[in-house]
Amino acid sequence: MHNVEMQETLKYFMDAFVNYCYDNLNYIFTNSTDIHVADSILHIFEHREIIEDFNKKRLYILIRERTGLDVSQTSSVTRVVKTLKQIYEDYFKAYERENFIKLPF
Repeated sequence: MHNVEMQETLKYFMDAFVNYCYDNLNYIFTNSTDIHVADSILHIFEHREIIEDFNKKRLYILIRERTGLDVSQTSSVTRVVKTLKQIYEDYFKAYERENFIKLPF
């Protein structure tokens, strides 16, 4: 697969992933804080093309500002990121096994 094709495929997959997570947000997370954090992270994923710097520290600050969390609650962000990452990895592995044909999830 050519680089341009791969980028298009990854864009399509990421869009499907974000939609899936939004549709299942209340099933994936039960804690209201985690739901707000996940919503903020998914919002960043949705607007990933316009974000110039994916600096981890700046993204954490952006998420904390959007959710109203203070520095002591950064563990909520970390927990949500790990959960979303696991879902992403699981679905992407299945997506690869299916030869990039099974979207949306």
